[in-house]
Amino acid sequence: MLRTAVNEKDHARIKRCLDELVALGDAAVVPLNDLITNEQGDTALWAATALARIGTPVATSALLDRLSQTKEGPFKEELSKRVSGIGNHDSWPLLLDTMMQTGDATVVRAAAASLSRMADTPVIDEAIARYELATTAAEMERLTQLIRSVQSPKATEALLSLAGDVSSAPQDPLQQAAIEALAKIGDAQAVSHLLRRLESAPPGEETAIFNAITQISNPEAQVPLLYAAAGNKEVSAEHGRTAAIYALKNFPDDRTVALLEHIIAEEQNTKVLTAASRTLEDIKRAPHTVTANADPLAKNDYILPPPPEKK
Repeated sequence: MLRTAVNEKDHARIKRCLDELVALGDAAVVPLNDLITNEQGDTALWAATALARIGTPVATSALLDRLSQTKEGPFKEELSKRVSGIGNHDSWPLLLDTMMQTGDATVVRAAAASLSRMADTPVIDEAIARYELATTAAEMERLTQLIRSVQSPKATEALLSLAGDVSSAPQDPLQQAAIEALAKIGDAQAVSHLLRRLESAPPGEETAIFNAITQISNPEAQVPLLYAAAGNKEVSAEHGRTAAIYALKNFPDDRTVALLEHIIAEEQNTKVLTAASRTLEDIKRAPHTVTANADPLAKNDYILPPPPEKK
């Protein structure tokens, strides 16, 4: 039925087939794997999509095996995208084992991408344990890259623990990777940690943290960044406040524009003023720009809401 639906380009029917196949779970793995083996093109890719959505260790194993046995080329890249989309948490040990054992770079990349989206404390803890037992530079690099790519908010607590005290410099590449991952996650806890770490960094070690903060783009980070940009007790003008202002480029809405215009009009600190001016210019040069002047009420948007209560 799936093959027929794909051949007829009947997308509604394809969706129904996928839903029914996913509902079958492991019982659908063998026929789906046969489709991928015997077909090339859209039918095989839809079958791979179904396997990824099932995502059990059985389905994941079949898809990883098929990916590893496929020759390099566009079809393999499409298969790797399906592996990257696996989200069943039950499969993380298999994905991690495969990532560490395979010699296929495409398989490594796809398994790591899936892990980065589902990572939580057990995944991070296992990665740390394997790093400590690693015997080769290649193993350590794979684990470091995995930590660096994590983007799941469920991993925040484990990453904060790995990153260590804000006043201490990273002791190894894995700790540095945790700091970079916190910027990718960009939730309120991550933003607070990075800002405090920047304030505590000794001269010469603040650049990497500063740059990480400026890359934060999670919508949850906007309010903490607005507070930091406006000035709060956690940040200084030359460090955290300036970094937060540059990060606001990633949130080009009326609240950001209004705050930047207020800073430009009122600020005395040259470094802060320069950062606000540059960020506002970048926002206004971007497509679909917004300006506070377009909304007569937006001028008051720099008056921020009460800060969220700390848990």
